[in-house]
Amino acid sequence: MSSEPDPAALLLPNAWPMYFDEEYDAEDRRRMLVAELVAFFASQQGARFFSLNNRCVRSVGGGAGQSGANVAFSLDYDDLSAACGSADLVASLEVQPVEGLACLAAAAHEVREEGEGEH
Repeated sequence: MSSEPDPAALLLPNAWPMYFDEEYDAEDRRRMLVAELVAFFASQQGARFFSLNNRCVRSVGGGAGQSGANVAFSLDYDDLSAACGSADLVASLEVQPVEGLACLAAAAHEVREEGEGEH
């Protein structure tokens, strides 16, 4: 695995201002965790956690295809941490749970947004 950061991962995620008050910084540990989670959720192994076929994912607040529809999903912590293998995610959820959940939400938002762009 290359130690060089993926240039695309350094770009400001569209979801950043929705989940974080602070100005975006490419060196921010939250940015790194969001990028890591986006890559995981976009992988074949991670996609099962965020598939619309997953019974734990549901639309809320708006009809399908309507602008502003939200998605809620639930995750099994043990399953996610084992599959993802991210020490940063585990540490974030244990030490800074609000921040860790915001990173999960921002990553899920980015993956959902990317998925909608493919249709």
